[in-house]
Amino acid sequence: MNDQVIQLCQTMLQSSGLSVVREQISGKVDEILSMPTFKEGCDREFIIRKLEELFTVWTDEAQVLSNDDNHTPWLAGKKGGIEWSFWNRYKLHLSKSLPPAAVDSIDEVTGKVLEQLEDPVSKGPWDRRGLVMGNVQSGKTANYTGLICKAADAGYKVIIVLAGLHNNLRSQTQIRLDEGFLGYRASARKGDGGFEITGVGYLDKSLKADSVTNRHNKGDFNKAVANQFAISPGGASASICCEEECIGPEQSSFLDQGKG
Repeated sequence: MNDQVIQLCQTMLQSSGLSVVREQISGKVDEILSMPTFKEGCDREFIIRKLEELFTVWTDEAQVLSNDDNHTPWLAGKKGGIEWSFWNRYKLHLSKSLPPAAVDSIDEVTGKVLEQLEDPVSKGPWDRRGLVMGNVQSGKTANYTGLICKAADAGYKVIIVLAGLHNNLRSQTQIRLDEGFLGYRASARKGDGGFEITGVGYLDKSLKADSVTNRHNKGDFNKAVANQFAISPGGASASICCEEECIGPEQSSFLDQGKG
């Protein structure tokens, strides 16, 4: 019963679009608890404390140092025409476990990073490189998962994640991307030929993205396996989660298949 009241209050407080203070929280809790359904079995102070934990969050503004030589800003002009399907699904997924301020911060930071990338439909060769830094336990995985979602929405077709030097770290990263981007467990298919749903897949399983790697310890890139799945990097967005030391000729030749 407490959880239901918390969810109702959270939805109502978020919809106000304003900064939330304790007085607003307690007022909204009292409003909900006055309803016959919630008059008994609810702990008012516990609910208020939990809502304060959700809404009392501060994150410092991200700082950007960039060189825009040979780079034309593109995102602002195209933002309204992009269907942010992957991002909106992931944003909803985040909102179930993070306070609104944290989700808004991820939205802002990933937007800034995406703007620094090149327009994926730009003609001719181009090269944009950058480094994003964050403190330990500051939400780096959530941020780059959000960036991957936005990049796929914006038109990037191949996304390669360099996930460290060890199989267990690569596997952990794959699992997080399964939950936040793919929406299914990248592993052996089920008996009906499909994949087991996970994470964002429970919110919307209609969004399709391929993965040529899987969550098992030995699930790194393998061209023969990738070809068996009939995955074309020139088609749907592909998430490739590879060990840092394993990017080589096999991957390059596989990616070349999607050109033209």
